[in-house]
Amino acid sequence: MYSDAVAPNPTKQQVERILQLAKLGSSPEAVDQMLESLREVTAQWDGQSPLDPSNQLRLQSLENELRDYLITKDPLRKLTPETIDNYLKSPEKTSTATLTQVIVIVLLSFFNAVSALILPVLGLVPWQNGFLLMVPLFFVTLHIGIAWLYFSALSNFKQEFKNAFVLICMGILLLSVVFSHYVIIELLGLGNLLLFRYGGILALVTASFGLIYFGLRKYAGLLKINNFFTSLKWLGLVSVAVIAAAVLAPHPGQQSFEPFFDFALASMWLFTMFVGFSAGVARQISKNVTIAYAKSMKWLYIYLILGFVGSFGGTIGLPLVGELNGGFLYVLIGVMGVIPQLFLLYTGYLFKKETSLT
Repeated sequence: MYSDAVAPNPTKQQVERILQLAKLGSSPEAVDQMLESLREVTAQWDGQSPLDPSNQLRLQSLENELRDYLITKDPLRKLTPETIDNYLKSPEKTSTATLTQVIVIVLLSFFNAVSALILPVLGLVPWQNGFLLMVPLFFVTLHIGIAWLYFSALSNFKQEFKNAFVLICMGILLLSVVFSHYVIIELLGLGNLLLFRYGGILALVTASFGLIYFGLRKYAGLLKINNFFTSLKWLGLVSVAVIAAAVLAPHPGQQSFEPFFDFALASMWLFTMFVGFSAGVARQISKNVTIAYAKSMKWLYIYLILGFVGSFGGTIGLPLVGELNGGFLYVLIGVMGVIPQLFLLYTGYLFKKETSLT
């Protein structure tokens, strides 16, 4: 069978299987401790010669230990022997399939956005409105794609972990509503109405990142992470302080519309708070998981930091200017729009590529 090729080295194949199994684990401490045996064996091996029986036994014991850990002890995974065996037959297929899916999501997002220009071509709406409609069509498709990437990777995880990502995905999907409602406000000329004058319905933005925060907090709870950013007590205290500060903040020229302004400013500052707390949780998660999980979480942390920094335009601008609509608002949306959301897409790609078995 191998007359024209070098026969595969059984030891190399077993080492590769062990490394692939280790990649599936979520706890760096547990996985690293088990891999100590592999490091000791390979440090004495020339990479070609057959191993002595005692080291062969150590590798087999390690492979069995990793399998048992993944099936019975991993805090996030829910695997069976059959699932593991199927994965080991072609561990790289997920990577290629996921990249293809991301390319399709981006192409569909741009295609749906460009399709909005059919309306002005047919004379149904002005060209300006056609370009505006491109925004919600792009973001709705993109965010559905991002949520699908995350959700479709969850089949081999425990229900508690799935529940955490249901919240995160709900927050991502709500972002498409956030971007879309700004376009509707502009198309219908509603920017000067009291309900929309101060940044649209900012409570939608707050709700979106609130869902993402509570999803990340559930994730952190599975890893036994408890700190300032996961504490409901501190979240509540900061929320009360933020709302009180919003009510007491100067309202330049808005005294007669104070309830609307207060609600908008409190929503904006709560949004910034949720983004900041979410970034803190994401950073801690990335430090307490193996590299396969940490990659996507580090990029989610970067995305949240971008959102936190970008939100200061509104948190400072709204109380200084007294309104948040028109050109200033759309500059902020542009800053927090396409590029940051593509970062979010990249986190979904990494999560599925590195952790999915299908």
